[in-house]
Amino acid sequence: YKRTLTPTKKVTREDAEKTKADIENIFNLFKSYVGENRPHLKIDEVATGETWFGSDALEKGLCDEIKAVDDVLVEYVKDGYDVFEIKYKEPVEPDERLASVFGDSGADAPPMAENAVRWLIRIFMSEVLNRKDVQGSLKSLMGDAPSSSLAGSTGNDDLRRKYMMMDETSDRYRF
Repeated sequence: YKRTLTPTKKVTREDAEKTKADIENIFNLFKSYVGENRPHLKIDEVATGETWFGSDALEKGLCDEIKAVDDVLVEYVKDGYDVFEIKYKEPVEPDERLASVFGDSGADAPPMAENAVRWLIRIFMSEVLNRKDVQGSLKSLMGDAPSSSLAGSTGNDDLRRKYMMMDETSDRYRF
């Protein structure tokens, strides 16, 4: 009888009888437990398989009183108990974490990968523009552009206007 009811086995009459006997056994155990813990209850009147809520359950003696959870917690605090709040935070799936890095997180802030690329480009461009050999090459390509535009000045020089645009929110450059 270890596998009385399974999705792959045809149910026999013996299987159904065994399952019914198991359910009746569990029901009788439950009835005896409730009867022991609520001796004033007329167990045979309420152990019918029906469900009672709220005032019906109170009237039948299935509960002592009806209260909101907050009222119970306030009583516990007044009685000197320590009351703690526990919150469960759903774990983030690895693919969601990876998506948030590359901008699919739905957040308002720019994704981490985008910020990292911007930072790398900004550092790279300032290094390239400050090299003397690059300045000479760029100067010959651009003609009479002022040397400050090649040295990475903070103004809107020709080179930066040509290859970059200003970010509206700060002094960062976007490509």
